[in-house]
Amino acid sequence: MNTELLLLTGISAAPSSISRLPRGTKVVDRLAADLRAEFPKMRGFSRSNLHYMRRIADAWPRSAYVQRAVGQLQWGHVTTLVDRLDNQVTRDWYSAAAVDRGWSREVLVHRIRNQLDRRVGSAPSNFNDHRTQRPASG
Repeated sequence: MNTELLLLTGISAAPSSISRLPRGTKVVDRLAADLRAEFPKMRGFSRSNLHYMRRIADAWPRSAYVQRAVGQLQWGHVTTLVDRLDNQVTRDWYSAAAVDRGWSREVLVHRIRNQLDRRVGSAPSNFNDHRTQRPASG
């Protein structure tokens, strides 16, 4: 399932109350079955995907989702961002980096585990010192 399906189905507007339903309710299961019946040629309407769609809608409003880098990522990348990161700014940083650098999902997971966002730009460097100095003309 890719991210276009999220926008196509309009599930991104689903109420966040789905996650607050009492245990044992079959609402999400029924919704998944109804969607599969309505769109038999489409894949991706599993119970877990519907929960991901709600979480993604909470993380990125529809307009922001389309305009930001996350809208260019594959479904697996987006679910990784939602599963592993709680901070929206950090999610946006990793989604932009994944798009810019063409990271696979495995590379994205590795970069998140190693907290690349915290390490970028923090390495000691004397680049600015050398950049401003001009060689002596002789």
